[in-house]
Amino acid sequence: LCMKSMTSLGVDALIELRNVSRAAERLNMSQPAMTAALNRLREYFADDLFIQNGRRMAPTVLASTLQPQVQKVLADLQNLVATSGGFDPSSSERTFRLATSDFVAAVVVAPLVETLARIAPNIRLDMSPPNEMSKALLERGDLDLFITPEEFLSPLHPAKLLFEEDHVLVGWAGNQAFLEPIDEDQFFAMRHVTTWLGAPNGGSFAERRFEATGRTRRIILQASNFTTVPFMLIGTDHVAVMHRRLAERMAVYLPLRISALPFAFPAMREMVQYHRVREDEPGLTWLIDMLVRAANP
Repeated sequence: LCMKSMTSLGVDALIELRNVSRAAERLNMSQPAMTAALNRLREYFADDLFIQNGRRMAPTVLASTLQPQVQKVLADLQNLVATSGGFDPSSSERTFRLATSDFVAAVVVAPLVETLARIAPNIRLDMSPPNEMSKALLERGDLDLFITPEEFLSPLHPAKLLFEEDHVLVGWAGNQAFLEPIDEDQFFAMRHVTTWLGAPNGGSFAERRFEATGRTRRIILQASNFTTVPFMLIGTDHVAVMHRRLAERMAVYLPLRISALPFAFPAMREMVQYHRVREDEPGLTWLIDMLVRAANP
């Protein structure tokens, strides 16, 4: 197992860094030791694996072919280490890495922070926004949890329902349009603030649903995340379709009006996904349970 892990680490580091000295530094090895390890790898695979190209090393076809298998080995080894032994939240100093939107961070993680400070004071949550790399990071073990609407999940790993969410129409409290019921035609004629999360999967759950209807809204502003949207409504006639939980949370601090959408709109299923080999890992099981409880008080 040790030889397999060192072989995988060496190949992965060299493919990524293309430099023996930097690969040695990452693996806490001397340059001569890294060179010797590379020579052993070359002998083992009967291939040069890396060819000097100026100051960098270019991988051969075989080395490039090996990379996905190498990353899978590393992910399995990392997950094996994570699943071994017990887990005590009161004494653990573990860092959990989550890919989640600012919406989930605001309505689920933020309320959980007070509880974690009390029962798991040394645990750290490292959160980053979901992007096109999230599935790959989960696959190779660099991400513990991927929190996303159901349609964006990786088909390779299990997931659990975190909560279901409705969407509502939100505007400034001084927006006169909210004094009367808003019908469907009026809705589509209003000036909308939307959220675009970046390519290639930039369209949120709500935006994709509107695209599917074929009807066009008057979009006058696109925000880069969910929590900035309500600030773009204050003092204007702008409106936005927002997650109900986020709208209600923000209405505590901002002068907002919330109204039901004037047409049927499907509920969003927010999921939490984890690597398939870590389904019974005690620490991850504990954190998922804590998230589910926070999302469904």
